[in-house]
Amino acid sequence: MQKNIYLFIGYCDRSGSTFLLNELNKIEGVVVCPEFDLLIRLLLKKPYKKVSTKFLGKFINTCINNINYKIWDTLPERTEYSNRIELFFAILHRYANKINPNPTCIVFKERSILEYHYILTQYSEKVNFLSLIRDPRAVFASQSRTKKPVTNRLMSSNPVSTSRSWNKHCRISNELQNETNTKILYYESLIKEPNITIQHLYKWITNSDKKLETKNEDSKKPFYVNYNNMHSIVNQPAKLERIDAWQSVLKKSEIYIIEKTSRKFLVQHSYPINDIQHTWKLRTIHCIMFIISIYTIAYWWSTVIRRKIVFIGFTKSQ
Repeated sequence: MQKNIYLFIGYCDRSGSTFLLNELNKIEGVVVCPEFDLLIRLLLKKPYKKVSTKFLGKFINTCINNINYKIWDTLPERTEYSNRIELFFAILHRYANKINPNPTCIVFKERSILEYHYILTQYSEKVNFLSLIRDPRAVFASQSRTKKPVTNRLMSSNPVSTSRSWNKHCRISNELQNETNTKILYYESLIKEPNITIQHLYKWITNSDKKLETKNEDSKKPFYVNYNNMHSIVNQPAKLERIDAWQSVLKKSEIYIIEKTSRKFLVQHSYPINDIQHTWKLRTIHCIMFIISIYTIAYWWSTVIRRKIVFIGFTKSQ
């Protein structure tokens, strides 16, 4: 299991992560794991906690009932694991070997995966981390028009909430930028020069000048479920107009709020700022959105607490 190279990708929703994975999925030897944030919540929150028989049984039952499991269709092959992080890598390894008995690289993406950089690096030397960053205005333009697959609600209707999430992602990325196993990739670069970007990324992952070979169509395995057609353009050629499409989509107030909230990181990552003039109306809208974002955070925490209550026998007793 240690011989495999792992690539963990962190991002904000609607930053082009599925498009990136689709490009990586074309490379011979690369196995792209489907999304499954349940693995992070249940296995990496307390990575060195012992895996009891009771925990493993409930973990398997929870996975089977998850909507993303039907693509994985992979259960732990053993009944005993020393800790949860071992189980985490075992699941990735088992899925990858089902697709390719000798994978060059195993790719797994999850929004908060960068927060587990130290834990995952300590477990295996052959792990790399990629931070995918996209202009937050484009991120919000997409989130505000895309519905979540389970709740059927918009991913975001508040530019403050999106900006705060984007800021957090950038802050963690900046903290890790000096790590040799961590790299920042900009969505805009991926769209402008997809082939060159993927080639450079592959060389960095494998740490070699090995020639990139593409898979034949029959060997490409699906790694996502296209809920509500939310990934409808993943297989389409990269289009430059996607980069600045937000300019004709967002309201002036939304642009103002995002630029004000994320100004520091916009500048750090060389994104141009419009510097919209302050007005009483814009400031009022900003204040209202900020208050709503606080309510959203409180609601999110209440959801987390409810989830812990549901799993009280699953987590606290283990």
